[in-house]
Amino acid sequence: MSLECPICERKFQVRSDYNSHYNRCKLNNESSYKAIQEGYSVYENARTINNLIAEVERLKNVITKIQKNYKPPKIKNINILEYLNKNIERNINYGEWENNIEITYKKLKLLLSEGFREGITKILKEELDGNVPLIAFNKKKLIYIYDGGKWIEYTNKRLESTLYSMLANILDCWDEHEKLICGISYKDIDFEATRNQSSAIYLKHRHILYGDGKVDEHAEKIYDKLYTFLKTSINSIIVTENYI
Repeated sequence: MSLECPICERKFQVRSDYNSHYNRCKLNNESSYKAIQEGYSVYENARTINNLIAEVERLKNVITKIQKNYKPPKIKNINILEYLNKNIERNINYGEWENNIEITYKKLKLLLSEGFREGITKILKEELDGNVPLIAFNKKKLIYIYDGGKWIEYTNKRLESTLYSMLANILDCWDEHEKLICGISYKDIDFEATRNQSSAIYLKHRHILYGDGKVDEHAEKIYDKLYTFLKTSINSIIVTENYI
């Protein structure tokens, strides 16, 4: 079989003759040699690109097969209260938590400066740090409380009851500090006197502490604020289930 020089196309029968000629021909025809080399490089690049295209097509087919055969995990609907009662516990009941809310002079001043609704909301938020018996999720506008050893839905009426319980403590704290706040105690105020600044201040503060006589209305708004503060993603406790 003859050997052909790729530069000048001369043919040889003996490999040693071909090798000797090729080395001389390469030097004598440098431009032709470079053109051949460049052509070979283009050929190699083209072959690499074709191989990559073939590999991409192969991977597309593999992905298509995987997608066709993929079966997502079945996600079942569950009742959130049932789930909470089976899987989530608290060390303290809501009633105990509620009774532990302390009204101090500082909190009393907060109520008088912020108003009943905002003041109570801030006081309750301070009590919601840690493993508390209240929980809420962003899918439903509901708060759940752990009471009597089980989770139940938290209602506006239950919150209203809590507010009245707090109100009793607020008034006890007021009785202790009314003179410090108003500059005079209740028994020393002459409510019959006209332009009595002390009585005006006293009555204004008492009016605020009583929630303007609208504790039920405040309870609805405070519930919304507490829900916003407490809500978290349901995925924090449930991964493969939807809740109803």
